[in-house]
Amino acid sequence: MTDKGTILIVDDTLASLRLLADTLKQEGYRVRAAASGELALRSAEAAPPDLVLLDVRMPGIDGFETCRRFKANPLTCNIPLIFLSAVTESDDKIRGFELGAVDFLSKPFDRGELLARVATHLKLYQLSSRLESLVEQRTLALGESEARFRSMIEQAPEAIFLFDVDLQHFVEVNRKAEQLTGRSREELLAGDIASLYGDLPQLDGLPASQTIRLNHDAALAGEEVVFERQLRHADGHGVQCEMRLVMLPGTAHRLLRASYIDISARKAAEARINYLAHHDVLTGLANQYSLQQQLQQRIAAAPLSAAMFAVLVLDLDAFKLINEVRGHQVGDRLLTEVGHRLQALVAGHGLAARQGGDEFIVILDGLPTKESVAAFTQRIAGAIAMPYVLDEAEILISASIGVCLFPDDGTDHFELISKADMAMYLAKSQGGQRYAFFDESLKQQLLNRVQVEADLRTAIKENQFILYYQPQVDLAKGRVTGLEALIRWQHPEKGLIPPNAFIPIAEQTGLITTLDTWSLREACRQLKEWQAAGLADVTVSVNLSAQQFQDSELLPLVATVLSETGLRPEHLDLEITESCAMSSPACAISIMQALTELGVSISIDDFGTGYSSLAYLKQFPIETLKIDRSFVMNIESDDKVASLCDSIAHLAHRLGLRVVAEGVETEEQLKFLVSSACDSVQGYFFSKPLPVASVLQFAHSFAWQQVGQPVTYFALDSK
Repeated sequence: MTDKGTILIVDDTLASLRLLADTLKQEGYRVRAAASGELALRSAEAAPPDLVLLDVRMPGIDGFETCRRFKANPLTCNIPLIFLSAVTESDDKIRGFELGAVDFLSKPFDRGELLARVATHLKLYQLSSRLESLVEQRTLALGESEARFRSMIEQAPEAIFLFDVDLQHFVEVNRKAEQLTGRSREELLAGDIASLYGDLPQLDGLPASQTIRLNHDAALAGEEVVFERQLRHADGHGVQCEMRLVMLPGTAHRLLRASYIDISARKAAEARINYLAHHDVLTGLANQYSLQQQLQQRIAAAPLSAAMFAVLVLDLDAFKLINEVRGHQVGDRLLTEVGHRLQALVAGHGLAARQGGDEFIVILDGLPTKESVAAFTQRIAGAIAMPYVLDEAEILISASIGVCLFPDDGTDHFELISKADMAMYLAKSQGGQRYAFFDESLKQQLLNRVQVEADLRTAIKENQFILYYQPQVDLAKGRVTGLEALIRWQHPEKGLIPPNAFIPIAEQTGLITTLDTWSLREACRQLKEWQAAGLADVTVSVNLSAQQFQDSELLPLVATVLSETGLRPEHLDLEITESCAMSSPACAISIMQALTELGVSISIDDFGTGYSSLAYLKQFPIETLKIDRSFVMNIESDDKVASLCDSIAHLAHRLGLRVVAEGVETEEQLKFLVSSACDSVQGYFFSKPLPVASVLQFAHSFAWQQVGQPVTYFALDSK
């Protein structure tokens, strides 16, 4: 490899020294190193290098003082020095150039840029040295000098233009200049400087002629002018370049050397970094940093505008289950779709941001009242709840939303988000699929919730739960044929706690699967014990939460429990809610089919309260539809509800399904359900949920005769 020159690297950081040295050695340069300015000065005086790479920040004498001493020494004053610095303040650059440095390189350096600039300055130095020697010796003709000069700029890795200030045109360009501009050498030499820029907008915003004049004046005064320009390529597109303009010494004419480096890729990377600094990568919404800035701007402007705005915290209900069952790829696409819907709704009304995970934050502007905020929040909730079609499957999801108002609820961005978050947890604790406004009582409610969660974990460890059983009466047989297992919390201090006081918290914390598993195992064990005591032809129904239903361990769990307890699978009925089945119908069908293959039966609980599709309902491998108590309780007072209950029973029977009505409390309700051909009922009319000790006696002694003439609470038309 040919000798390309000697480079002295001055840096007090060993890692930096090694990296630079290895890079330059690979390109054929001889490299010497010094860890301080003093060592560098002694080394250069003893054996002058061709180029010095000098770190600015060093202990002892820093880079600036080292540079000054280099330039003050006749033996080293002409050696080109390039500063290395992680700091790029203009003042430092100006000071360095004033001391005689030829260039600045920023740390961490780009390998290509480093080699390009080292090669250019070495060649310029070597050329300058040779030219001075040639002038002194007067042995070479001007033509030979020009040929060598031409060879030098032709081999430079940068686009180089030589401009004659007196003649006001280019006198030389290299091949890189032709490639950068898309123009031939002849075209460039025949054109003027302004033609390089055309009408493209520039960073300084000044007309091209004014910028050219200012930069030329600075270069002629001895400065190295470094700035960014957009060159106009021959095909019309702009090329972002970094330009360095210096006056060449020792020439008959005043010549300026302009070197251009294409920095389009670097600018694109900077733009991408800036985008990522303010936006969420997955959804494209504003990120936490951008959200904080936007909130602070609104708060700062509030004294002048006196404007109210709202902060909404949205958390997707049961997103974790969808993510686990359908996979993270589908989960990410769902988050993206939610983000798109939020962006479309909020555009022109505020800002939508992603907080992280499945949590979003919305700022709503220009809504003058709490009522108008509530109406817009309802629109957001409705939009999120609309079905999503991903991978040809329909997915349903809802959101719990907390709302906080500025300035009524807070005047600091952290306070606003915190209080909206509290309100969101209130909405989620009430079952989700709703919104709640912040009020001061929420703090105590959240403290209570934290205490309940702690007590719940203790209860699981100490086995404080028991099952009650509500009888299901077969209306045709007049006897008990089913028992629904209902969990209760036997608190050592508070007594018997109903499920609505702890089930929502168990669902939010993921403890619900532990409770479901215990309930399933205990219900099967208990029924087997009752069968041994003579209770025959009775099925036990166990409720499965959405989390348990979509857990990959459900099938092995059911099989294991049946095997351990000895209960026959036809005596076990698993209840899932309508909303759980419809959250991912295709997945639900697959799970149900696997369960029915074990021999257990499936019931759809709370039918009519959620979103249903008859197209999916007929595909579900289920045996029973359970009419929700909210319908049964209004049969006597609402003709439409009565008609709906009758229609549900008729539909179920046409599909070959049994119908069970929940919450039957009066004889009139019972009469109507008999008239609708309902198969079984449960409710306080026959029995409240019973403790284990009372079930056998009730089942053995129970006998029921069908009530008198069935009644209908609505008029039947000819159809």
